[in-house]
Amino acid sequence: MKTPAAVCLIFLLSVILLKGSHAEPYEYLQFVLQYSKGYCYNTQVCFATLPKMFTIHGVWPANISNPLVRCKQSKKLHPFNQNVMTTSLQNDLGQSWPNVERAKTNIGFWKEEYEKHGSCTAPAITQKAYFERAHELWKEYDLYTILDKKQIKPGHSYALTDFEAAVKSKIGTDTIPLILCKEDTLTTGSSTTGLILREIVICFNHQGTNLVNCTRLTDCKRQKSTTKDNMIYYVP
Repeated sequence: MKTPAAVCLIFLLSVILLKGSHAEPYEYLQFVLQYSKGYCYNTQVCFATLPKMFTIHGVWPANISNPLVRCKQSKKLHPFNQNVMTTSLQNDLGQSWPNVERAKTNIGFWKEEYEKHGSCTAPAITQKAYFERAHELWKEYDLYTILDKKQIKPGHSYALTDFEAAVKSKIGTDTIPLILCKEDTLTTGSSTTGLILREIVICFNHQGTNLVNCTRLTDCKRQKSTTKDNMIYYVP
């Protein structure tokens, strides 16, 4: 029978081995879900018609001490391979991970995200498995429906805690998600700025199989909004 000390040692060694197998070591994955109507609000860079649902922005490796790991070496070792992106996979990602900016294509967006973030997960997670897993997670964590079930609907403003509680209803009350905002004018011609929902992040372990706490700080608290209530607008 293994002693507690032995179990702890085995766990630490497994983390070290996993981290050591990558050019840029990481501890957990951030599953970043973008609300395009918020992300694109008051900009000219996006398409006129945007997805109603939350869609994937990326799956980003992170460390507790360094929330955004850049895959500078990994992308040289494991560059994006378009041949891996089968027609079936591209069709799936066209729903779950579409590009919303006029200047980019879907393939260009996926290549950029993989080389910037995803290649850090190789070779433990292949490129094909990386995108397939992201699509499966998107189907499982349908944030638009999750928010709707908690009566959080586009066209209204809510507290940060309202968004967090709604997401926790799916991922568990002991798991911490991350809510991200942008600051902009809320009405045309007005100088009054407010917080706008941009992205929601759910975090997973090193292999993307189990939920863990997100450790990045929300920018919805740091923004200097001129509105007094500091509510977050959910763009219709």
